[in-house]
Amino acid sequence: MFAKCYSQYYELFNSDKPYKKEIEFVYKWAGNPSRILDIGCGTANYWQHFPHDCFIVGIDSSKEMIAASKHKNRILHQNVLEGFKRTWLQVGLVTALFDVINYIPDHSWWKDLPLQKGGHFIFDIFNESMVKRDGFRATKKTIGSISRMISPLNYDGKKIILEIKFGGNGLKLQELHTMYIWSEKDIESFCGREFGIVEVKNTSTWQQWWKLQRK
Repeated sequence: MFAKCYSQYYELFNSDKPYKKEIEFVYKWAGNPSRILDIGCGTANYWQHFPHDCFIVGIDSSKEMIAASKHKNRILHQNVLEGFKRTWLQVGLVTALFDVINYIPDHSWWKDLPLQKGGHFIFDIFNESMVKRDGFRATKKTIGSISRMISPLNYDGKKIILEIKFGGNGLKLQELHTMYIWSEKDIESFCGREFGIVEVKNTSTWQQWWKLQRK
């Protein structure tokens, strides 16, 4: 998902994200679970905002992001498409935060999540209707002497390729990120017979929150 280039600057360019507010919201929305699996956790530095007595483990597909984490001993290098073995500890909440679901092309793995019956799966995705309304556009953000430019390429209504460039002080790095735009019908299909949709919360931005429950 995130290669060495982006992992070096991920925390810097997301330093203004309201991590504390979002984590507190998710935890309360899930009913204050004691065990959590966090999918696509990256550096997982936002875990500090969960209660200290909450047991959290994560998985991420980027070795570079894990290496940069303070919690690397609790993060497994794994792609969710590989599935989950039955030896996984059952948890009361599975999270996939900060658009992680939009980065994954296939969601047949949901049925294998080590989530106990009645437990919740909470994630946020792009709001498809707002994406269609607003469209993608190039954005630039500068912090200190480093700039990040994100430019949309090849958007076909379901998939977008984003070109991410970093520059400044002799720095010149580039990555391509592919993201998928999921509709409500897509999410319903991914749920299959394993999950029921409890609630969907829209925001004033593209961010749309989903809470599912294991049947």
